[in-house]
Amino acid sequence: MRLSATAIRLSTLCVCFFSSLVAPGDLVQAVPSYPVTRVGLSDKEFTTTDGESVSLSDFHGSVVLLHFLASWCGPCAIEAPSLSQLSRKFQGRDFVVLGIAIDDSASDASNFAKTLRIPFPVLVDAQGALKRAFGAQGLPMTIMLNSSGEQISFQDPATGSMTRRIVGPRDWSSPRAQASIEKLLSSPLSSSDAI
Repeated sequence: MRLSATAIRLSTLCVCFFSSLVAPGDLVQAVPSYPVTRVGLSDKEFTTTDGESVSLSDFHGSVVLLHFLASWCGPCAIEAPSLSQLSRKFQGRDFVVLGIAIDDSASDASNFAKTLRIPFPVLVDAQGALKRAFGAQGLPMTIMLNSSGEQISFQDPATGSMTRRIVGPRDWSSPRAQASIEKLLSSPLSSSDAI
């Protein structure tokens, strides 16, 4: 089926018109926040690749970068060194990188973390509770939680645009990524619209 030039111009005009009605940040801010307590995961215990038992509430008061990964995921392995660098840079501050191993055995996730010398905790999401709660499908996937445990918008280090999730590897050691984390740490993060 061939579209006429008039039909193409009309559809382009409609797209441009309706796009102009939405401010760039409106679509991001229209997505509801997901407090960890609301999805029933605040006190649920998970085991790390080091064998420790932790819950997301253990990180209350800190900005948390939740990073969904798997041992069989090539892009996850590529991204791990820059996340490790980011974790070390902000060590001792109210910021935590927390890996979430999904669709993986505990031994494979542990070997992955040891082989790549990942310094941050990696939780094994054996039952897929975090995967379902945060809608993790593509890997690697990154989201950010504020100090109250709410999912928040943050700056994508690759594009500079605000987002609520990133799918695909990023360079977390870049100046843009580090400036974004600094901004998050200096902002009062009591609500999901804090940044």
